[in-house]
Amino acid sequence: MKLVLIALSLWFSGALAASAETVGDIAKQVFRSTVLLVMEDQNGQPLSHGSGFFIGPNTIVTNFHVIEGASSGYVKLVGRKELLEVAGAIAVNSKNDIALLKIKGPSNAPLALGDDGDIAVGDAVYAVGNPLGLEGTFSNGIVSGIRRYGPDFFIQMTAPISPGSSGGPVVNAKGLVIGVATSTFTEGQNLNFAVPISYVRTALLNPGDLKSLGSIQPRNTSGLIRSKESDFGFPMNATCASQKDAHWYFLHGLFG
Repeated sequence: MKLVLIALSLWFSGALAASAETVGDIAKQVFRSTVLLVMEDQNGQPLSHGSGFFIGPNTIVTNFHVIEGASSGYVKLVGRKELLEVAGAIAVNSKNDIALLKIKGPSNAPLALGDDGDIAVGDAVYAVGNPLGLEGTFSNGIVSGIRRYGPDFFIQMTAPISPGSSGGPVVNAKGLVIGVATSTFTEGQNLNFAVPISYVRTALLNPGDLKSLGSIQPRNTSGLIRSKESDFGFPMNATCASQKDAHWYFLHGLFG
């Protein structure tokens, strides 16, 4: 009996160690392709900051609300000192809060994209970003819900995100990107949301000509609710996960 217990104990300890090593490997892999974005106004003053990640040569994905209203910007690779200028955008989708950016300078390896059609409640997820400017923050959680609204849906998760996390990758247990961190409710516990990666795939299939950041039209906010405590048009207090002085909104009634 003692031998059996010892064997089980050794196996369990080994399983925990292997699991921890696997999660650590995922963190290292994702960090290499994650960036901190700093957006500036027409006077060169900081406007907002968020996160993003490489999905192709010199191509980064982030949230539309991170770049909205900006005239210029730069990215900083996590754990690196050099700053890379944002050349412009090749695709934007304000409705689904997605933007594809081109940068000037060296490019890191793109992250592999997963299939958000395979996700299920209870799946392990990891969110990577730069909350409040704290570079290379890695948090874990589970998929806590899949919220569908007509043809669209969002991934609800318990992996914590905060202002500055917007645009960061949300990956599954295999290290594949299944979503882009976008918002968190300020009322409630661990009510965090990500845009499905399928929206990014669609944008990648239909890139346009390079546009300067200053030429990108802001979203039409007519008919949207403006809340003094909300960054989105939700009927509850919510905040987008980017650090910004302005309010930003999704469609009225999205969570109604």
